[in-house]
Formats: sequence, structure tokens, C-alpha cells
Amino acid sequence: MSPASPCHRNTPSAAAHCYSKQAAALPLANTLTLIPGGTRGIGLATAKLFARNGSRVVVLGRDQERIKHVLEKELAPIHGSNSSVEHLGFQCDVSNQEDIERTIKELGKVAPVDYMVNSAGITRDSLLIAHASQDIENVISTNLMGTIWLNKAVVKGMMRRKRGSIINISSVVGLQGNIGQSVYSASKSAIIGTQGANEVSLSKWWTEKRFEGVLD
Repeated sequence: MSPASPCHRNTPSAAAHCYSKQAAALPLANTLTLIPGGTRGIGLATAKLFARNGSRVVVLGRDQERIKHVLEKELAPIHGSNSSVEHLGFQCDVSNQEDIERTIKELGKVAPVDYMVNSAGITRDSLLIAHASQDIENVISTNLMGTIWLNKAVVKGMMRRKRGSIINISSVVGLQGNIGQSVYSASKSAIIGTQGANEVSLSKWWTEKRFEGVLD
């Protein structure tokens, strides 16, 4: 499948609606979709969309209580109390390579990853001259390095099985920048470059990128 057109939307529900036609065209029944950042925003909206279309969803997040809420209150009601579908959640810091590798290894004991929609990301807006060094490191390590570590960990299994799809969610500010978002823009621009290299390097598999606007 060739990459679809970017979805320019400014709310999670609108972004998910933009994905709905593409998702409906995917063979989601009896698949497993990994969604880093799936506890809020675009990630949560995407998790619900894929669950409604038949995929077993695995969300990653840093807050265990939030993960529990998403599983019990957001995803479980989609199928009803009599459903045998069990969605999963793992506490994982995507800025930490070891944490990612541990999580993917644990997930591998359950089922292989058919799709990954990587929506994990943070922003710490500030003019560059006033940007705290720790905030800069946190944004780059979460948004960019997290994307790289996640892709590296997940694509290994996809290559062995010769199937699988990855969507890395970037942002329109990765293309044109925005006031007070020098570091965030840099991280999202780098994701576009990483995704482009993936598409060339992994030509036997298809990958897609999505550009998303700032969320409320």
C-alpha cells in the first residue's frame, strides 16, 4: 500500500476521522496494533478507531493509572462485557531504549505486532534563547529518539515475518516551524526524515507518515 495523503487536523477526533477510511481499508481483524502514546490525544482516538475496526490494541504510556483508565473506560466498552477481545497496556518511557526493548520483548510473548501507530510525543514551548536545557533534552529524547528506538525494536519482527506497517505521527510544525517551538519543530522534522529513510530502506514493507497539527 502506498502512503496516503497527510491529515491536517487540529483535534484528536478529527484526526481519527481522517484516518477512518484508511483504517477501514486495512485488514485489521485479528491483528495487533501497538500505539505508543495511546492514552491521550491522537493516540487514544486512534486506539479507539482501530479497536472498533477489529484490531487488538496495545497502548504504551508513562502513567499506570491512566493506562488502566483507558483500558477499562475507553476500550473495553467498545466490545461489551461478553467480548473475548482483551486490549493491553504497558507502562513504558519511550525516551529510554532499554525500557522500550523490555516492553517489546514482553509484548512478543503475547502476539506479534502487525501495526504500530507511534503518537508518543511531548512539547515544552519556549523561545530558544530561554529554553531550559533539560526541557530540550526531554523533547528530543521523547519525540525523536523515542521514534527511532520504537521503530528499531518493532521492525525486526516485521522483517522476519515479511509483513507489518508503521505510522509515525509528525506535525505540520516539522515542515514550517512555529513561534516558540524551535526544539519541538526540530524533533518533528527529524521524524519526517526518519520516516522517509524507512520508506526507502524497507521497500518490501510499506510505512506511512502522518502530519498532525497542534492539539488542544
